[in-house]
Amino acid sequence: MILAVVVVGFWIKGFPERTPRAAHSECSESAAFVMSQVFVRRELKAPKTAEFPYISDPSVSVSKIGKCRFTVAGYVDAQNGFGALIRSAYTVDVWTQNGKEWSATKAKLL
Repeated sequence: MILAVVVVGFWIKGFPERTPRAAHSECSESAAFVMSQVFVRRELKAPKTAEFPYISDPSVSVSKIGKCRFTVAGYVDAQNGFGALIRSAYTVDVWTQNGKEWSATKAKLL
């Protein structure tokens, strides 16, 4: 009975969105870059086709703007709604308070 109430409650309210977790628990530029990709994928029409450059690519920028808060700028190659592979530049602010759960502003695809 209790299980049925919980399931119906989630069905009505929707399941909570999970906050992405970093592969390693830290507050670093590399962790911010990896987590920015998670948030950028959410904005793509075909996220499984996304290809990102390495953090060492000259067009990638990770700037620390506060304690465990970063602005990440880069690009992603992914298919659009018609199946054509296009390159989109993006910027996103990411932050963490504990090094495990990350949050972000909505990724801006340019």
